[in-house]
Amino acid sequence: AVVSTQSTGINVFRELLNTVADERQRFADERTVFTQQIKVADLNAEQRCTEMQNQIFELSNKLNLETIRKDELVKNGEESSKELTKLKAKLDEFVAEKSVL
Repeated sequence: AVVSTQSTGINVFRELLNTVADERQRFADERTVFTQQIKVADLNAEQRCTEMQNQIFELSNKLNLETIRKDELVKNGEESSKELTKLKAKLDEFVAEKSVL
């Protein structure tokens, strides 16, 4: 009976060792999966960050071009305004001459 109890105890202990080994392997497998998921998430985040940096760069370039264009329009508007002022002065002068005649 003692040998039988020892044999049963050894079998139970072996079962426990196998269960612990299985659990360790399961945890190791899960850790591997999580590690891979983290690596993929990091790569995706890095790629998204690069895409956003490129979009910011493109928008910055567009803004710079629009600012240059606006500045040119303002400059052209100012020059046109000066020309109109000169033409108005000539017209006023012409009208004044004609009214003297």
